[in-house]
Amino acid sequence: MKKFKFSFFVMILFFSVFLTVNFVNAEGEYRVEEFSLERDGKRIYGELYLPDDNSPFPLVILSHGYGGNLNGMRPYAELFARNGLAAYLFDFMGGGYESQSDGTMTEMSVLTEAADLNTAINALRERPEIDASQIFLLGNSQGGFVSTYVAGTRPDEIAGLVVVSPYYVMQDILRDAFPDAESIPDTFTMIAGTVGRIYAEDALSFDIYDVMRNYPGKVLIVHGTEDGIAPIAYSERAAEVFPDAQFVPIVGAGHNFKNENEVYSEQTVLDFVKSLLKEEKMGLSLRINDTNVAVAWENNQSVEALKELVKAGPLMITMSPYGGFEQVGPIGQSLPRNDVQTVTGPGDIVLYSGNQVVVFYGTNSWAYTRLGHITDKNQSELTQLLSGNGVVLTFDNK
Repeated sequence: MKKFKFSFFVMILFFSVFLTVNFVNAEGEYRVEEFSLERDGKRIYGELYLPDDNSPFPLVILSHGYGGNLNGMRPYAELFARNGLAAYLFDFMGGGYESQSDGTMTEMSVLTEAADLNTAINALRERPEIDASQIFLLGNSQGGFVSTYVAGTRPDEIAGLVVVSPYYVMQDILRDAFPDAESIPDTFTMIAGTVGRIYAEDALSFDIYDVMRNYPGKVLIVHGTEDGIAPIAYSERAAEVFPDAQFVPIVGAGHNFKNENEVYSEQTVLDFVKSLLKEEKMGLSLRINDTNVAVAWENNQSVEALKELVKAGPLMITMSPYGGFEQVGPIGQSLPRNDVQTVTGPGDIVLYSGNQVVVFYGTNSWAYTRLGHITDKNQSELTQLLSGNGVVLTFDNK
């Protein structure tokens, strides 16, 4: 990955602040400022939404779809800002018919748009109002494709990924149209717009499903079941390929959501991002032998009691294998419990009988209290970590 010098960031920030125009919305809940950037001597127009609260803020960077502009993503940005998150909207260079950024659509491709998005990430993480450890990506349609690519190529820097009606079908469309490089014309029509040769060349230079495998963080995929532009089957496949994806189909919705479907999508996206932020604040870490694992902890009395236990120091539990699908070990005392009949899966962490921790690498059904779920390991990796003797869990403060 290309490294940018700090002096370049200073230049970007000076250029952006110089052009900044601040204003407060009618409710006084957040302010919006122009924050435009520069890449390769060309301007990327953008707007930064900042809550009226103490910073630094988590940030969501929103990427619009093919032929569009930042206005299509504005409802999401406003919702984030009203709920205490910063949001950044921008026009891809050459990305749409009414773009305020430089460039033309014949110069645009998913890789030029990825370069625009990377420029935004690099500049925004330097802003003092932004928590650089909490940068999320949200992309619609082609913006979802581009956001996926960027998350997969810088996986350790993106706290979460959301894609709405992602245009993953694009590569199949182009493969069918242009079976070899010699068949790609200088310009051609794509979704009622004229694009250049670079659009096909760049899109066919990799496989987006290979890239998405590299992103270990949590992913939310929202897609309408009646999408006639980006078939939902491609998102269903993506939900299986991403290491940790949640798939939310919206029954009867097309490619662009309207009315109650739009409201539902916006609230679902907000809830997802807020849930990831809550995980970060839980203050509890887990190590399996020498391997640190990411855990989405439950918000219950059992987890709170576990957090209290580790305030005195790390809690180490020697585990024993059971049934070929789990490891179980004694805590040494009883914790509050709320057992319910539960079907568990790989990565689930539960409390058994109030005084034992169980971690699964297979499946089971019993009465447990849920503690959390390991989010950064697939079943094969969990089996390697947890099967056999000598497994030790270490719970500690973050």
